[in-house]
Amino acid sequence: MKVYIAYLWERITNAFWIIPCIVALSIISSLVVTVNLEIPEQLRWMEKLISFKTNPEGARTILGSIATASMTVVGVLFSITIVVLQQASTQYTPRVVQNFIRSMTSQIVLGFFIGTFVYCLLLLTNIQPKPGAAAQFSVPQISLSFAIFLALVCMLLLITYIQHITKSIQSTEIVSTITRETIRTLKNMIADRKGSGVDESEAEEVDLEFEYVIRSKDHGYFQKLDWKELSKLHKDETWTLDVIRDLGDFVHLGDELYRLKTHREWSEKEQADFLDCFTIGETRTNAQDPKFGLRKLVDISLRALSPGINDPSTAEEAINGITSVMLVYAENYPIPHNVPLSKRRFITLPDNRAEEFLGTGYDQLLQFGDEHLPVKKHVQRDLKKLVHRSESDAIKDAAGKRIPWVTEHLSARHGIRNESSRIQ
Repeated sequence: MKVYIAYLWERITNAFWIIPCIVALSIISSLVVTVNLEIPEQLRWMEKLISFKTNPEGARTILGSIATASMTVVGVLFSITIVVLQQASTQYTPRVVQNFIRSMTSQIVLGFFIGTFVYCLLLLTNIQPKPGAAAQFSVPQISLSFAIFLALVCMLLLITYIQHITKSIQSTEIVSTITRETIRTLKNMIADRKGSGVDESEAEEVDLEFEYVIRSKDHGYFQKLDWKELSKLHKDETWTLDVIRDLGDFVHLGDELYRLKTHREWSEKEQADFLDCFTIGETRTNAQDPKFGLRKLVDISLRALSPGINDPSTAEEAINGITSVMLVYAENYPIPHNVPLSKRRFITLPDNRAEEFLGTGYDQLLQFGDEHLPVKKHVQRDLKKLVHRSESDAIKDAAGKRIPWVTEHLSARHGIRNESSRIQ
């Protein structure tokens, strides 16, 4: 369930228009309330505080100025955002662009400015002649005061946005955000796999004679496995589902997705019911794919080590993030991959083996970090920390066999022997 919520929230924030539209529509709908709002007699003393009185010409000038300024600032915001995206893509990796697009601050600020602009335009149309008085116009005073209030809020949000952008392009902030997301994804994935409520020892052994191979009907990245829907499918039947592709893998049209074993012959529709639980999309997502977060951190580190950028400090920050994820992975190893949904329904997922997971995080750094002595020493220290803090033999073997390689390379390339480092 946690993974499903995380995936849904990621889809909403990735669609850059949803939250701005919600904010803008909320502001616009407030006009319906404020334009007809009258102050009760017992609250007349508040009139001077919440009502801004002016003549129609003054009201039109104020509203026009607010609307013009709002659209001008929106243009500036878009320009700043595009420059930041370009810089982040060039200096770090194109994969971090998702993090900027999903920024709640940016989306709320954009929605506020657009909502304020439309609010002022619609309020201008409500400055109309009073009935029976051709030369006099009515000005919705409370609505005008609210427009001025919105303008002040927009000014504060502009300051907030500038501070947010300034902070978000810092390497430390980018690495920290990706690390937190990856750890959250890993914990959610583990919680969902352990959350079926059925212990593996309680599962009944079943003899299934029918087997079906279900192939993908689309191409793209395997984004999501819907546990909630899977738990509802064919509750009274006996079946096992062997998922072939791992989350984050690219699936081609016609590739095997899963193998279904049943105790009786199933129709094609019954076999295809499970397809709705598999989401194939154009891009990788963070919701169920912790390796994607590792991929981002590795890319940031490799880009920082490239001759064009040559920023080993950023590389070491990214390595710190990788090791933080690895430590959480080691604490929860082994990750469950045989998941019983009930005593007679089972799902088998690709095993997230320690060798493969650590290889995703460290192998490219070991291969391409030859010229950077501090980076190699940093990786060596973190591998030793994994060996020291892990209780799993698989983690110790995967990390331990890389340590001699780093030590030998340090000796051959940099003349450093018996490299020792403090393990915390």
